[in-house]
Amino acid sequence: LIRDLLSEVGLKSAIEAQMHRLPGKLSEILSAALSRPWNSGVEAAGELGMSCALAEGLPLSLVILLKAENFTDAVRTNILCGGDSCGRGILVGALGGLLWGSGGSEGIPEEWINRVLTRDEVRRAAHVIATAT
Repeated sequence: LIRDLLSEVGLKSAIEAQMHRLPGKLSEILSAALSRPWNSGVEAAGELGMSCALAEGLPLSLVILLKAENFTDAVRTNILCGGDSCGRGILVGALGGLLWGSGGSEGIPEEWINRVLTRDEVRRAAHVIATAT
């Protein structure tokens, strides 16, 4: 999924391309979750569940990202969903960073990055990942 996102194929296309790698039940749950016309990630959480179990966390994390307008929206929606927001946050944050980058109106807010004590190391690591072939 990350490799596909680095190729800039788009999140929905990347998910669909990698769906076959998931175990049967998880693939079915994710497929059903992605086919629903959710109004928001919070609405999806009410039906998909909020635990850290992979079968619930992965589909909800991806729905949150698909519905979000930017990185901040994705993070805030994840928190508002309740339950294991920290477990989902790992995926939401990592994939959201790949999708929207940093800065500007869509990316990780600069003020958030500036609060990280190791921000220079984070920026270097992000650059390495973003420029990997």
